[in-house]
Amino acid sequence: MSDWRKKHIDWQRRVMARTPDLAARTFALRSKPYRGCGFHYSLEKTLGSVIKIASDLDGVREYPDTIIDQVIVEQFHKELAAAERSLAPIL
Repeated sequence: MSDWRKKHIDWQRRVMARTPDLAARTFALRSKPYRGCGFHYSLEKTLGSVIKIASDLDGVREYPDTIIDQVIVEQFHKELAAAERSLAPIL
């Protein structure tokens, strides 16, 4: 196994270990208004992509695809944090 593949699998395992927390945080936003939410489905859909990326340990991934995986996960973390920071007060 190549060095980059081993590192990617280790990274996937770290992401998978965090998915219960990410899911809880994502679904906690479901009933709350936050800036740019419109529909909450986008964030939940991306969570599904993150889980799929993290759990595909037996898949054969090429090096460029692993970079794309990491960008998707990093962007999800940023979007989730931004949504949590911008929770609108409920009147």
